Amino acid sequence: MIDKNVIGKRMKMLREGKGWSQKETAKKLGKTQSTYAGWENTSRIPPTEMLPLIAEKLETNLDYLYGLSDSPIHNSIDEVQNIVAKEMVLELLGIDLDEARNLPPTKLQSVLDFYKFQLKSSMEEERHETIE
Repeated sequence: MIDKNVIGKRMKMLREGKGWSQKETAKKLGKTQSTYAGWENTSRIPPTEMLPLIAEKLETNLDYLYGLSDSPIHNSIDEVQNIVAKEMVLELLGIDLDEARNLPPTKLQSVLDFYKFQLKSSMEEERHETIE
C-alpha cells in the first residue's frame, strides 16, 4: 500500500531542495498548483501513472518516493555504468566492496586515482623499455 504521507513529504523536500515553488513544480508536471499542493500536504495521493514523471522532474527514483529507499539519488545509465566499472576495478584490486562503499566519495576517488596513476606509469615504463 502506498503511504501518501511519505510520498508527499518527500516530494516537498525534493522540491524545496531545488528552490522551486509549488506552482513551478505543478507546471512542470502539467498540473494545477492546488492539485500539487494536495499531494504534498498528503490530502491526496498522486495517481500511479504520474509517479514516474514526478520522480523524473524531481530527479529522484520511485523507490525513494514510495519510501522503499532512503537514497533520493537518481542514477542515469551512465552513472550506473560508472558505479559498476568502479566496483569491478575495486574487485580486481582485491579491495573489499563493503569497505570501499563506506569510504567518503572523495577518499574512494583518491584510491582509484592512485591506482590509475600507477597503472598508467607502469604502462609508460613498459612502452619505453620496448622502444629501447
